[in-house]
Amino acid sequence: MGPRAVALARCELTALWRSPGALVTYTLMPLCFLTFFQPAARPLSSLVGHGPEANGSELSVPGVAVTFGFLVMGAVGMSFMRDRLMGTWDRIVASPATMPEILAAKGAPLFGLVVAQQLVVFAVGYAAFGLRPNGPLPVVVPLLVLTTACLAGVVVGVGLVVGAGVRSVGHVAALQAVVSVTLSGLGGALTPTELMPGWVQAVGGLVPSRWAVLAYRHAVVDPSPVAAVLPDVAKLTLLAVALWIVSVRSFRRART
Repeated sequence: MGPRAVALARCELTALWRSPGALVTYTLMPLCFLTFFQPAARPLSSLVGHGPEANGSELSVPGVAVTFGFLVMGAVGMSFMRDRLMGTWDRIVASPATMPEILAAKGAPLFGLVVAQQLVVFAVGYAAFGLRPNGPLPVVVPLLVLTTACLAGVVVGVGLVVGAGVRSVGHVAALQAVVSVTLSGLGGALTPTELMPGWVQAVGGLVPSRWAVLAYRHAVVDPSPVAAVLPDVAKLTLLAVALWIVSVRSFRRART
């Protein structure tokens, strides 16, 4: 990012830091949910073929991470609502900063929030819930970080598209709930897709939450995970780029 984008990102980061409730919610809620979801995931692990040694964390940790990761999409949309309600959006748009710089500055702090959230969930899963990858950690950890970065790009991209098209706080909140829950269900984050009806499995293969869940699960479960993870990571990357292009064009149209 250029100096103008960095300056805008600092303002966005300050606004985020002054709302600690959101930061706590997006980091502590997944851990609380994981505590209750773990026992239910234990019998499901054996049903999807993870073996008798599986303790459920292979499903619960990736599922919770993806479910709550997509909730941050609402925070991205809300950041635009905040600027519009405070009357600062028109001044930002009238500044010398280009639209890609503005959107990069708006999205960067929340991209970091998603990455931090995901890494905290996996770290706690490892420390407290018995998550033990079958592959070597020097291979698994970079794959988890790569998947996390690509997922964060998709989440922020969806939030930018929402911010471009929605004009009320209520609509953003509704979309946050509907989109995150729907994607979590179709993607197998809450219940393994292998145990769901055939139409759900077919549709689930088309949604980014499924790609993220599969990438995380392959990274944790497969003894040699690289080849299994990269196809889903590539899908997430392509979608993140597409969402970025759509959001820039949408905001440019709204600017004129």
